Amino acid sequence: MSEVEMGRPVSEWAKMPVDWIRAGELVNFADESYSVKSMWLKEDKSARNACISSLKLYLALCCRADFITGNAKVTYEELIRLTGLSRPTVAKALTRLEVEGLIQRKAQALRKGSSILICGWLESKSWAKIPKRWLYDGSSGAKILMLTEFNFSRASLSALRKL
Repeated sequence: MSEVEMGRPVSEWAKMPVDWIRAGELVNFADESYSVKSMWLKEDKSARNACISSLKLYLALCCRADFITGNAKVTYEELIRLTGLSRPTVAKALTRLEVEGLIQRKAQALRKGSSILICGWLESKSWAKIPKRWLYDGSSGAKILMLTEFNFSRASLSALRKL
């Protein structure tokens, strides 16, 4: 249920738990792979694309999550519209976020969409404020314009990691 449906005013801000970042887990979203043979770090574009997709989706889920519970009820179509990602990319990013322990998907009827819990929402000791109203484009089809502007480049990954 959204903030509007629950009778609460829509906030200009969303929150995002950051204990996982402070614990050093953001390093799991890197675009470099270490080669023992060459002793060099080398750029891995597919890893970078997966990281960008996952971080974009995580921010979108935090923006859609209920402020009190951290539960986001979304459909694939909403996530595609919000992030500008394709359906297979959204599926891969959701799996990646689940493997990293950042989200937990709850089983429910397919017609109702997905119920996703942001892990650490209730337990987190510190939060980041996401400027939700600034990110949305304001159209009736509301997509998170600023997230769709990130392309699959090294600069985009760096910016998302610092956001």
